[in-house]
Amino acid sequence: MGVGVRPVSATLILGLLAALSAGERAPAALVTLVPPQAEGVLTQAMLLEGVDTALREHSSLELRSAEQLGLDAGALAACPRAELLGCITAHVASRARVSVVAILAVVPQGGRRYRVSLSLVDLAQAEALRARASSGLEGRAVLEDGLFAEAVHLEPATLESPTAEQLAGWVRASLPAQPGEQPWRTPLASLALRGLEVSASLTIDGVGYGLVTPDDPLVHELRPGSRRVELSTRDAEAHALVALVAGQEASVELLWMERTSPATPQRLRVPLAVAGGVLALGGTTLAIVSGLAAGSVTTRCVVRPRDLSEASCSGLGGTGVSVASEALPTLDASSVRQGPPLVPVGVAAAAAGLALLALETLAYEHERPLWLELTVVLGAGALAATVAAVATP
Repeated sequence: MGVGVRPVSATLILGLLAALSAGERAPAALVTLVPPQAEGVLTQAMLLEGVDTALREHSSLELRSAEQLGLDAGALAACPRAELLGCITAHVASRARVSVVAILAVVPQGGRRYRVSLSLVDLAQAEALRARASSGLEGRAVLEDGLFAEAVHLEPATLESPTAEQLAGWVRASLPAQPGEQPWRTPLASLALRGLEVSASLTIDGVGYGLVTPDDPLVHELRPGSRRVELSTRDAEAHALVALVAGQEASVELLWMERTSPATPQRLRVPLAVAGGVLALGGTTLAIVSGLAAGSVTTRCVVRPRDLSEASCSGLGGTGVSVASEALPTLDASSVRQGPPLVPVGVAAAAAGLALLALETLAYEHERPLWLELTVVLGAGALAATVAAVATP
């Protein structure tokens, strides 16, 4: 009996991935046991679509094919029948991160009739049983019995020319009515957002779910329970605590509150204004002193000895000093050391101080957050430093 791993259609794969990214479903692996002579009729895409459609309605699972999960078809096909559940779950656990392994077996009954059976094995339970099982043939037999006892088995059925719709109908009718203890047996819930007039960013329990719009205010595939819902726009925000019930749609009426940015406290305005004045005065002084000092530097006495047999330099008070050429200092690229750009630093400090002083005195009546004022001040300083650096190379 072979394992069906025929390629899934691109449309189906894209649809599955889109659904996964939109909700809170748990991934599950679908392993199909289909004889080679039936693979041309019962395609992997059809089997996956039929079982997945029904499980989405009655559980939190989302099926993926063996090919999508990168499972080894040869290894799955080689699993001995006496250890089928243990072998398949061990292979899936080593290759993929899923919650459940769904094993769909198909047996031809003659003509176009096929007998189908489905077993759902919780992978966490399987690994716990495997950890407790002893090695050897007897241990593997005990593990197989334990896996069979813990798995969810659907009542087998015989279908004539099976289609995806027939498979989905059989799964719906055969799933046990009571969800059981496994978390994945509980269907997901939906949430309708009432009072949504503009597009808003949705966050549930601190996890972002992207943008919701007034045209589609329904959020699907959410885990049931008490959930904290937050929506925010540029100008307003809403918060609500809602109880989601499995398999049902809940609604919440949004009460919007205007979003306000914390303004700079009044007690900080005087100290900030004083700091701006001091910064402006200090920066101006530094720029002037640094500019005068830079203008007094001369390089006339730094020449190459071969250019002049004798050179003279102006000493203190304009007195000429004659020096021998071999005593003159020489200059090469390795001896050049550029000092700190004190003029641009002083100009930047003066501009930042003036900007801060203006914000806290001339424009004090306008409410602004502190971060905005600091951004303006730093921007003014950076712009002034750039202009000063270009003007004084």
